[in-house]
Amino acid sequence: MLAISTLKIAHAIAYARQHDNSAASWDRQMQEDFEQELGHAILGAFAGGTSRGALADFIGALSKDEQASLLAVAWIGRGAVHPEDLDAAIRKAKAEHIDIDDDYLIGIPLLAEYLLDGMEKLGFPIADLDPNIRLA
Repeated sequence: MLAISTLKIAHAIAYARQHDNSAASWDRQMQEDFEQELGHAILGAFAGGTSRGALADFIGALSKDEQASLLAVAWIGRGAVHPEDLDAAIRKAKAEHIDIDDDYLIGIPLLAEYLLDGMEKLGFPIADLDPNIRLA
């Protein structure tokens, strides 16, 4: 059983999407700037970026049980774990990732998509994010 609400997972998805969009934009700009030999300028601009910080703050504010559930949902979405093995995945997340932190979860490529797919596979689809979700 998940120790995190669907609403919190929807928030995690929204923050992860915001971070992914920012990172993709930064990657494109880095490539263009390095081609123009101005890479140092974008590095300085990225240092003040907030999308990663917002996602990190959100994940950091979750309890360890919530973080373990979030990781288990991502594993299910990625296809590494079958939905019927949710409880075992949560136990594994707690055991193997005792120090789950924001860097570990943020470092999962396509985190938002894995969370969406995981919730779908668990029978809790998040078809559309609530437009009233406000990100800090």
